[in-house]
Amino acid sequence: MGEVSLPKIAVWSSHPDDCVWAQYGDDFVVFHRPSGKTHLLNLAGHRLLTEILQSPVTTAQIAARLANTSGEISAPLDEDAVNEMLLRFEYLGLVSCSGRQP
Repeated sequence: MGEVSLPKIAVWSSHPDDCVWAQYGDDFVVFHRPSGKTHLLNLAGHRLLTEILQSPVTTAQIAARLANTSGEISAPLDEDAVNEMLLRFEYLGLVSCSGRQP
């Protein structure tokens, strides 16, 4: 009989001291100290990253938190959209997938 594996959930995190922020109108600029790169983020990206900087979260947790700010963000962010943003942020080095949990 084959092994049954439980689904794994990604836990996302970032270090608060790694980012320096500035706001310009509706946009946000973040300087990422470890990479030396600067990134321009919209409000949704800013909210997502600041939530992760507070404490490690799963994709579902961050999607639920961002759903409560739907009036502030122009386009609704479902879990798939949040996951896509997280993967993009991981590619940029802004967040990391700190592990898997059952």
